[in-house]
Amino acid sequence: MLPYWIPVVGHTFSFPTDNHNTIMSGRSHLKSAAQPFSLFIGGRRTYIVLDPRYFGEVFKKTKDLVYEPFIENLMTCLGVTEKARDVMLNTKIGDPSPSLANSVLDWVRVEMSPGPSSQPFFDKLMTELDLGLQQGSPLINRRESEHNMFKFVETILITVSTNNFFGKVLLEQSPEILHSFPIFDRHAWEMVFRAPKLMFNTAHNTKSSIIDGLTRYLELPQSERRDAASFILRSEDAMRKNGVGSRDIAAMVFKLFWGINGMPAIVAFWLLARTVYTPDLWEDIKTEVAPPFKNGIHSQPDIEYLKGCPKLNAKFYETLRVHGGANGFRAVASDTVIGGFTFKAGSDVLMPYRQTHLDEEVWGQDAKTFDINRFIDNPKIAAAKKFKPFGGGTTLCPGRFHARDTALSFIATIVTRYDIQAVGGYKSEAFHKMNTGGSEVGVVYPVLKHVPKIIVKNVDIE
Repeated sequence: MLPYWIPVVGHTFSFPTDNHNTIMSGRSHLKSAAQPFSLFIGGRRTYIVLDPRYFGEVFKKTKDLVYEPFIENLMTCLGVTEKARDVMLNTKIGDPSPSLANSVLDWVRVEMSPGPSSQPFFDKLMTELDLGLQQGSPLINRRESEHNMFKFVETILITVSTNNFFGKVLLEQSPEILHSFPIFDRHAWEMVFRAPKLMFNTAHNTKSSIIDGLTRYLELPQSERRDAASFILRSEDAMRKNGVGSRDIAAMVFKLFWGINGMPAIVAFWLLARTVYTPDLWEDIKTEVAPPFKNGIHSQPDIEYLKGCPKLNAKFYETLRVHGGANGFRAVASDTVIGGFTFKAGSDVLMPYRQTHLDEEVWGQDAKTFDINRFIDNPKIAAAKKFKPFGGGTTLCPGRFHARDTALSFIATIVTRYDIQAVGGYKSEAFHKMNTGGSEVGVVYPVLKHVPKIIVKNVDIE
């Protein structure tokens, strides 16, 4: 275990507030960088697994290393009552009788994975994104406008994803969500890493505001929100049938709301930032994505064509590698061996993929450098064991296709319909930094006070 100064407290404060440096301190403390080590967080031992060779071992041991305790803890943090938690975890549905919670997750996976049954969902996503990026839309209602780059991307994509999943009535009824959710997302680590609530309560306070809005939404007749995604309505029906009330359903649905609106918006921001600050890349991407706009720049692009654009996809994956902050969690249900080391029951396991993605022993001496050529020269590394931007195993993120399609279409449409410049020019200041001083969940935030303003200009129609 990494040494600590204060008994009982251990790494409970240092890890949530600066997990990157805490983990790297643990790694440098060992003779072998591949060796798992442990931290003492919240009264529990947490094993840290950094070597991608051991990720597969963790994923395969589904009986010894389980994820359910984290789901139950998250339900508790979100305010799901004990009665509702019992229903979600212990009520069996269908054959081979998965729990209600797992059934809901299965419905989400099916609808958010490519296939004939999910095509209406993805078609609507592209329609909402197209509308949100049209000249004359709320954020782009003049030929030339000035915006904070992060706020610009965040507002557009949260609106697009929310309308796609829940229909337009949610934000019409509760527009304050557009303000509350970004605050929650920046502080979500407080809940994920079990930071002391007395000292870190921003996430808890803001999530309550969003759940209030979701509760009001769910109390509307379904006839007034039929434009919601089918799995939202199906999940709601199943929970109500088993006696779960609106507030608990809202808390359960909030997990999905968080997933669709957190990571995609921040990924899109970094994609735009990297493009704006690299003019040659802007022009290269603009040229590469021109063909799928078959009916003009104000038509929807062909997403299948975009998936085959080498530079666009390489930039997406390199953005996830450099700016990603995903983690894999497991609880040790029974003693087991990983990489030759025994993990004791009653402990936790954390796989911090960010540290692996920036590891020079894994990615080479330029691991910390943003370079899309690594994915252009070797596209297969996007599926390599060392690259885990969406986790892996049974907890592989079901929203990964949604995040990819959103990001590719967003950047392709932006560079096609608009000219964007940083105020003062991209050379006026250094590329804005990531906020690596705290903890991250999914993707690392920028240092907000350093985010530049941008000028967004309509491309003239010839």
